[in-house]
Amino acid sequence: MVENLFPNLLTYYNTLHGREGLKKKIFMGFMVMGLVLFLKWSIASEVEGPRIQFDTLEHDFGKVEEEDILECTFNFKNVGDAPLIIERVVPSCGCTTSVVSLSHLKPGEAGRITAKINTSGKKGLIKKHISVFSNDNRNPQVILSIAANIIYHKTEGKTIFDPECTSCHVEPGKGKLGGELYKAICAYCHGHGEDGKSALGLLEMGVKEENCIERAITDGIPRSPMPGFSKKHGGPLSKDEITSLVEYIKTFGK
Repeated sequence: MVENLFPNLLTYYNTLHGREGLKKKIFMGFMVMGLVLFLKWSIASEVEGPRIQFDTLEHDFGKVEEEDILECTFNFKNVGDAPLIIERVVPSCGCTTSVVSLSHLKPGEAGRITAKINTSGKKGLIKKHISVFSNDNRNPQVILSIAANIIYHKTEGKTIFDPECTSCHVEPGKGKLGGELYKAICAYCHGHGEDGKSALGLLEMGVKEENCIERAITDGIPRSPMPGFSKKHGGPLSKDEITSLVEYIKTFGK
């Protein structure tokens, strides 16, 4: 019996480790199969369905003169394998318009979005945005940006009360007072803090005398894009609304 003991142990050891090796091989086989399937899915998902792709998402006009009508084009293409539908194109404000050349694109087909900006009544650095919505389920909204530095002014800025501009400079402020009114119609140019976007910031305005601030809001500033916001000048604000703005601005000068 003794002489048979060691061969039996050796056979058992080999059998045990053979099974463990087989398990490892089966496990590795499943791992490799899973990895292959994952890679196939990843590659397929890259192009599956409609895919919108723009040549560029930004355009900077650099220095321009006020009253110029700026125009630029954003080219795009359907790089997917299903029809692409441009559902809507939405500019950020009324002074910006956009036209899409083609709203239904087959795979591989290209289109363009032409944008125009009316710079009348604007000053300094401006940045406009255009939101493009499509049926690309991986990228349903693309935001295009347009920048310009307006350095020369020929008008006094009353164009911001024209119909195409009221959606930014008038309508949002209706029924509001103080800080809410400022955020709705003033922050667009003056910003929310120390630095203004295209005009004096809150801290700079806050240190000025109350009557100076009130006069600027009421009557405007000659030879600048700042118009008179008082109703007596054709603007949207009442005396009480102007007073509430002055009080809010002054809190930043303390």
